[in-house]
This record gives sequence, C-alpha cells and structure tokens, in this order.
Amino acid sequence: MPNTDPFAPLRHRLSKLDQPIMLRVSSPAPGLAAAQATWDLLDQLLADQPMVSVQPGGRQTVESVVVKITKNGHTGPISFWGTPSGFELEGLVYALECLSGQVTPDLTEEQKALLRQISRPLAADLYVAPT
Repeated sequence: MPNTDPFAPLRHRLSKLDQPIMLRVSSPAPGLAAAQATWDLLDQLLADQPMVSVQPGGRQTVESVVVKITKNGHTGPISFWGTPSGFELEGLVYALECLSGQVTPDLTEEQKALLRQISRPLAADLYVAPT
C-alpha cells in the first residue's frame, strides 16, 4: 500500500537536520482556533523529529498567530504570520534546512554580490494566506 502521509517527504527532509532548532508559536489570546490549528499542524509535521521542538512564544499584540524560528537562543530572521500551511509549509521546512546548514540557497554570483552589500541584519516576515 502506498504511503498516504502528506507530511512524509517533508519529514524525510527534516530527519537530516543535525542541529537543534526551536519554533515559537505566539497568538493574541489563549485558545484561539488559529493557534490550535498551527499547533496541530506542527505536531503532525514534527512527529518523531528530535532536532525541532515547538514552544509557546507568548502573547502577540497583533491579531495573528506568529511562528518564529530560534536557534542557539537567537530568534530570526524569518517569521511566519499565520499558520504556515500549503506552500508556506514548504517554505518553513526550507528555512529550517537553511538555518541548520543542511541546505545552501542556490544563488547566482550577481545575487551573492548584492547580498554582500547589506551591512546590517535584516528580518523577513512571511504573511500567510489560505492557498
């Protein structure tokens, strides 16, 4: 019987991580349905993934769930505003792979030269919408 687990390919990629990474989930209110949906999705995705953990991130002042990536006690530079489902779930896994050093972004020399010109830390927020 074929594997019907939609998370299997993403879990396989996550199984290669060799450095601990934490996801912090914040929401504007306890018991918010969107927050519970985010926790449920991450629980399914991260089942049996020892290098990735999920922790509460506290209350948000905005009306959205926010998922932040933390490594070695440092948060950022990417945050997901909303439940990272659909295409954003692939983006979350890719961000975890890059942050752990398992994947190096495929950039052209021109893109690398542009990035070298950046002289200060930047943050990227991904706003999630239903797909």
